[in-house]
Amino acid sequence: MIVDGFHSDLWIALAGKAKASAGSDSMYGLSEGKLLRNLVEHQERLRARSRNRFSSPERWLWTSQLLEQASDERSADLTASYFPANVPIVDVCCGAGADSVALAKRGPVLSIDKSPIASALVAANLRLHGLEGQVFAEEADLSRHIQGQWVHIDPDRRAHGKRTTGVEFFEPPPEFLADSIQNSTGGSIKVAPATDFEKFRDFCFNSQREELAQKIGVQFVSWGGSVRQQRWWWNVERIPSQKTTISVWNRDSEWAHWTCELSNDNTDYDWTIDNLTELTGFIGDTDPAVRAAGIQPHLAKEVGSRVIGNAFGYLHSSNVSVTDSPFVKWFQIEEAIAFDRKKVRKLLHSRRVGIIEIKTRNVDVPMEALRKELKLDGEESRTLLITRCGKSVIAILAKRVGKGATASQ
Repeated sequence: MIVDGFHSDLWIALAGKAKASAGSDSMYGLSEGKLLRNLVEHQERLRARSRNRFSSPERWLWTSQLLEQASDERSADLTASYFPANVPIVDVCCGAGADSVALAKRGPVLSIDKSPIASALVAANLRLHGLEGQVFAEEADLSRHIQGQWVHIDPDRRAHGKRTTGVEFFEPPPEFLADSIQNSTGGSIKVAPATDFEKFRDFCFNSQREELAQKIGVQFVSWGGSVRQQRWWWNVERIPSQKTTISVWNRDSEWAHWTCELSNDNTDYDWTIDNLTELTGFIGDTDPAVRAAGIQPHLAKEVGSRVIGNAFGYLHSSNVSVTDSPFVKWFQIEEAIAFDRKKVRKLLHSRRVGIIEIKTRNVDVPMEALRKELKLDGEESRTLLITRCGKSVIAILAKRVGKGATASQ
């Protein structure tokens, strides 16, 4: 029976799996009563939550946890585009199948997850998208599926109950990830943006497999002002090994990429600025993927600017060209002062500012409380950027520069 697009026979089967699996009711939010009594309402709530991440939410079935863990559609499609067309891909820890669906659009996919609920969902979601793929519910001997194959792996980062970025707590563990890199043709491992790649590099060195770490290129994917995921790639031409690639969905609704030559030596480049009197010209707010990757000084050198305060601060340049940059949003500095609430309020009133965008970096300022204290009543709109410069906290009043620009000194 089909009710509002939902196959009730699937959900009856899922209810049985949830009931038979110890602890899965609480883990996946599934119970026989909920599934059968509130089938449509339950899925509609999850689909409403997914609307900003999937273009056709009506073609997906979820559990709450699997939706939280899933790649968004835009990032999944980008990932799939890096794999060769029409070759089989093994998707390990596939969850509800966001990446499996994207991969199946370009060729055969084998989806594997130890959870029978997740396996049933990925099979349903492939069907709802008019796609085919093999699905296994398996947790033993995953390695036999990896040998000589292209692979995509999304390790469980909640295997011990709480979300973690520590690679040592992933499931499958680092040993399996290393084996996969060594024995597969090529592929990708999806991890959280805050995961420290150096810990996995250390694991490879300690296990005397140094060559594995040297094969990996790291990618940070960002759109909508948020870092969506970090990925480790190997044997993929578009993500060079031992380099960091930033991928940003830009203002022209397309992906922009920048690969950072981490081997470049920045010691000869004076990239910091810590003197308030030097702050004339333009201030740049970098995409969060740049900061997550820890390569802000490299981008500063790339665009001919300097960094205010420390490696995570705003960029500064005396000049800005008309060239748009997808990695930096630029603002023209009107005035830079030491941060003092009364002085900031006086400055904004003198400029007749009534609409203010407040940004902070390297400082903890309660923005809503500050906004109330400013008591704005003008008609002008501006951006207030609060940050550290040297040992002082400063406030910069600025105005956006068009769509964005690339700095040059």
